[in-house]
Amino acid sequence: MTDESFEPLISIIVLTNPFRPMELTLECINSIAKQNYTNIELIVVDN
Repeated sequence: MTDESFEPLISIIVLTNPFRPMELTLECINSIAKQNYTNIELIVVDN
């Protein structure tokens, strides 16, 4: 493995909020899923 190919793990935490429309949370998750970076850990916290 070379340094050029090493992609560190990026952790993204998305908090849901009962006062925020669910569509915004889904838009956020979809946006993260469309990224070119592949070594992503997505954590969704409800409440």
